[in-house]
Amino acid sequence: MVAKNPRSTRRYKKAVKDLRAKGDAYCWRPGCGKYLYADLEWPHPLSITLGHLVAIEDGGDPYDRENHAAECIACNMADGARRTNAKRRGSKPARQAQPRVIRTSPHWE
Repeated sequence: MVAKNPRSTRRYKKAVKDLRAKGDAYCWRPGCGKYLYADLEWPHPLSITLGHLVAIEDGGDPYDRENHAAECIACNMADGARRTNAKRRGSKPARQAQPRVIRTSPHWE
């Protein structure tokens, strides 16, 4: 029997809906930080997609709310492509080191 893709289950789709219900958010990926809108639908580039802090392929729980974070489509697809290409090469994908963006107010001195 073939294992079912967790992303196609009702439970996963509810998790996406719950993440959007929290409202607008920033992409959690370091170096990105795009402002994402909860009312925009996929495939809009500024819509919220469900990202996993620990990837499902690395043993992350696809249904654990503590493992979910808002992610932009570009970051979500780039991570998936990086992992797929690494599998094709037969190696484990290396985490890309990216600078951390710290948002500050222009009025702070």
